Amino acid sequence: MIRYGSLSVYNITLFAIQVINLYMKLLMKKYQDVFVYSTFFYTKLLRHGYSGVSGWYKDVDINIKRLLMFPVHQQVRAHWCLVVVDIVKKEIVCYDSLHKENSACLKVFKNYIFEVNSENYAVKQDTNIPMQTNSYDCGAFVCAYARCLAASSVFDFTQLDISFIRRRMVSELLAQTVF
Repeated sequence: MIRYGSLSVYNITLFAIQVINLYMKLLMKKYQDVFVYSTFFYTKLLRHGYSGVSGWYKDVDINIKRLLMFPVHQQVRAHWCLVVVDIVKKEIVCYDSLHKENSACLKVFKNYIFEVNSENYAVKQDTNIPMQTNSYDCGAFVCAYARCLAASSVFDFTQLDISFIRRRMVSELLAQTVF
């Protein structure tokens, strides 16, 4: 077993889930107009529908948020992507670092948002984004996308920057703040 502070790691997937959840909490702390759902949310929503998740975030008023972010682990592909609901633009966008087709995933979130606030949102997949060139950096890309979107900044990184991004994330997690 590998131990990072209080983070116990039994395998890479568990590590990714814990790191992504912790990092997203830091983003929410800094950018209070952003809400990030747990990495477990999509799986529960997929398996049990709206009724299975309706109580998870009942205290969160999504209408006062600018962005809702959903880190999504697609178990069939063993791959992470980020689905973002832009409350202002009324659109749902998927950011997938492998540029894989995600229409089924987007449909699940379109239905969820309709259940939550009875509004139809446009859906799209953004392919004008940095792309990973290996099979294992998708979680880091998800965190990097989320950071840029929360800060309302451009995606100014490439695959070559991921090692730096990982190191910065570790520093931020240890300091409990986003630099």
